[in-house]
Amino acid sequence: MKEKISLPGDLIIRQETWSDSPCSRCSGSPCCSNLPLAPLRLSSRKDFVDLLLLSTYGDIFPGLKPSGEWTVYLKRACGFLQSDEGKCAIHGGQDQSMICKSYDSHNCWYIDAFNPHRYTTMIPFSTSMLIQLEKDYQLIKHRFDREPDWDELCRDAFEYRRHTIELPSEPFSPLAESRLPFKKSRGDEYLFFQPYEKPSDIKHFELMSFRLGFPGVYLAVSDTSWAYLVKAKQNTAYLNLVRDEYFPGLAHKDSSFSFDSYRETYTPHSGIGDQWVILRKKDLPLLKSLTEFGPSGQLRRLPAVSALVKALETGRPDRAA
Repeated sequence: MKEKISLPGDLIIRQETWSDSPCSRCSGSPCCSNLPLAPLRLSSRKDFVDLLLLSTYGDIFPGLKPSGEWTVYLKRACGFLQSDEGKCAIHGGQDQSMICKSYDSHNCWYIDAFNPHRYTTMIPFSTSMLIQLEKDYQLIKHRFDREPDWDELCRDAFEYRRHTIELPSEPFSPLAESRLPFKKSRGDEYLFFQPYEKPSDIKHFELMSFRLGFPGVYLAVSDTSWAYLVKAKQNTAYLNLVRDEYFPGLAHKDSSFSFDSYRETYTPHSGIGDQWVILRKKDLPLLKSLTEFGPSGQLRRLPAVSALVKALETGRPDRAA
């Protein structure tokens, strides 16, 4: 289900002053309000059910591209986006990620992808739209080999959404803990997205910096796993919609509604250790100082979790040993 994403080979600063940038004249700031979390392709019924259940969480939605690739997004404004002006509070500053600094704002993909008047480049799906998609095109029956005509799919999806009232997202409270026991992290408010890979290059820290700028997104580190933790509330109305309209057509053990396959994918598991260490954007310089890099930026060694905990407690990397 999951696929790796490639970072640009060279993250070159191409940023202009704010007044000269097309971002200063952009309405809605879609690139700063829709965070891509994970790319994937559907190849089984389990994949589709997982995607359906993910869409029941507030601010989480999947988007479909003409290539057939799905991407899970978080619809939240970056914490540094000034809502009154649509301006980045750290534009051009040291704390702004190179992911943002190297983005070509003159050829912005997000403007067409999140066009509120039509779908052409990407279709954002809600829970009810996913259910309707499966009913109309019988994707599971055809084992996802049937590819609907893209233009037709765009028209149908846009008309469906235009006549559908979507429920507002439920508010979430930020994560206060710096440690999260595995048992507690299996609660319904936590979604874990495994990194496409553990950091292997200094550029991956830029991706972390970009993602951790969004509210409710954290880096969770254990002895065996790294994951992006997203805190979001599950919408009961959408969950009931899945249970009442979709799950009756699926076979489950004991004929009951089950999250089994979904929880295997998006809840943490580890053979060693009993807690996650929670990192925020402000912790990345410390993590970076404890990481050993080669001369060309390739990663040589990540810090042990015990050393990371000690450094976080003291705020001093020299106390990590």
